[in-house]
Amino acid sequence: MVYSYKDMLPIQKLPEILAAGKLLSADQITKAQTEAECKALSLEECILKKRLATPDRLYKAAADFFKLPFITLLGVVIPPEVLGLVSEPIARTHQVIPYAKEGETLKVALLDPDDFQTLEFIEKKTGLALALTMTDPDSMADALKQYKKTLEAEFSEISKVSKKPVEELAQEAPVIRI
Repeated sequence: MVYSYKDMLPIQKLPEILAAGKLLSADQITKAQTEAECKALSLEECILKKRLATPDRLYKAAADFFKLPFITLLGVVIPPEVLGLVSEPIARTHQVIPYAKEGETLKVALLDPDDFQTLEFIEKKTGLALALTMTDPDSMADALKQYKKTLEAEFSEISKVSKKPVEELAQEAPVIRI
């Protein structure tokens, strides 16, 4: 379990999430905020590093707070056509990943449900309604690895069609310099 400790939950709402989810008492929240400030950490980072709450419990409490379902994506295989609906840079930067499509609805797992701008962008780009679910950082990291697997599969397919090794195809690819 490796965490990147960037603020993934909305900073201003985190104390409310902790209190509403009964993860920490008001006194524990205040102490954690003070310690986080002294050590130049975010409150989320401080709570996770001190193991005052596990990421799973923290993100489940956040899902309850935002009235969203929680999903674990560990080991879930996302169809490439669904994964391709959101570009990898958008998914990685904004920690949001599509995991299923049902009719005109795209199911999206995320870490920050307050990232309205990204969600609106995805809705406009795909033309699909979004069904939001929260996940935890480990699930997100595991799901994001599938972008690389999809790319490797595409290169493998190209290699089979052209009968040349991927390395040779990469050497032959045109490069544009600006």
